[in-house]
Amino acid sequence: MILKSLRTLVFIAFATFSLASIQSCSESISPTDELSSEDQTSRVQLVLVDAPGDYMEVNVEIVDIQYNSSEDDEGWKSFDREYPINVDLTELIADNTLLLTDEIIPSGMLKQIRLVLSDNNNIVIDGEPNPIDLDTPSAQQSGLKLKLDTELEPGFSYTFILDWDVDKSIVKAGNSGNYNLKPVINVNAEVNSGTVKGNVIGKLSNSEADAVALENVTVGVFSVNDLDNSVSSTQTDVNGDFTFLGLAGGSYIFKIMNSGYQDYETPQDTPIVVEVGVVNVLGESIELLLSDSIKGNVVGKLTVDDENPIALENVTVEIFVANDLVNSITTATTDINGDFSFQGLMTDSYVLKITNEGYIDYESTPIDVEFGVLYEIAESIELLLIE
Repeated sequence: MILKSLRTLVFIAFATFSLASIQSCSESISPTDELSSEDQTSRVQLVLVDAPGDYMEVNVEIVDIQYNSSEDDEGWKSFDREYPINVDLTELIADNTLLLTDEIIPSGMLKQIRLVLSDNNNIVIDGEPNPIDLDTPSAQQSGLKLKLDTELEPGFSYTFILDWDVDKSIVKAGNSGNYNLKPVINVNAEVNSGTVKGNVIGKLSNSEADAVALENVTVGVFSVNDLDNSVSSTQTDVNGDFTFLGLAGGSYIFKIMNSGYQDYETPQDTPIVVEVGVVNVLGESIELLLSDSIKGNVVGKLTVDDENPIALENVTVEIFVANDLVNSITTATTDINGDFSFQGLMTDSYVLKITNEGYIDYESTPIDVEFGVLYEIAESIELLLIE
């Protein structure tokens, strides 16, 4: 399930998100910030991060970012920065984030912000030669509104993490070929949250001796109290690294999925603990285990007088690429139930050779394997006794 994320900041359609009031902040504003002693000001940073979706790219152009200290539609003011902002959300993984704005504004109640887009927004889908335009009428007209309802204390800095869940935000309009944006964005205040950093590795095949960094692996984070609905998700970068910003203090479970590998889940008796204001760097890389490519079972009679075959333990099963029946790729041994399996096989055609003392050697017909897809041999392989 290698998911490429949507690339953009298309927070369109009116979305409402509430934040608990922030009592204080960890970063004071220095005199070099050109504040008058008479001013009552605070620093506001908006940081964009991305949760992945099933797209190669999602390209969005932001033409304005505004804030409002009231519910009044006449109270909007623009953050003073250079526009437009062209953003590719698929790049916003691990430590890659986009600082949308960093500005000193009057202290007091910060009710809402909004992102205004141009009509120059599109997605790129695997297998499609050209970008597909995104239908974003609401955002083009009035922008996406995000409610913060946060009291800004004078002299303090506030960082808001805007985490766009791409997978839940793009809706295909039937069979028309059109795509609509119905964004889902989680907003967290960094002052009331913590950060987790980790790394994912895995062997590329069964024949590999060492695990390597795995790129584009989907990592989801779940509250221990709700393992069905993810709080956030991201993907690993080229070094296998991932980062979650803006997580509320508490205990979490990570679920990690990647094609060709077994799903991983943090043990529930040792959850990941997030503390406010603390960066939790996981001490060890999380190693994904290769998923089964072929599974089978071996049986045989113990004597010629036996009526039925039984499971055969410690039987040697070798696997070969179909066009090279001399050099085996690897070997498996059946367990007490006669079961065997091979993991991490690349897409190809394979042949099994099975040997066991006292039995006739067995060679299978070619088995076509697709990487990441389990081929389960339907019937037990019966070895015949040597007479």
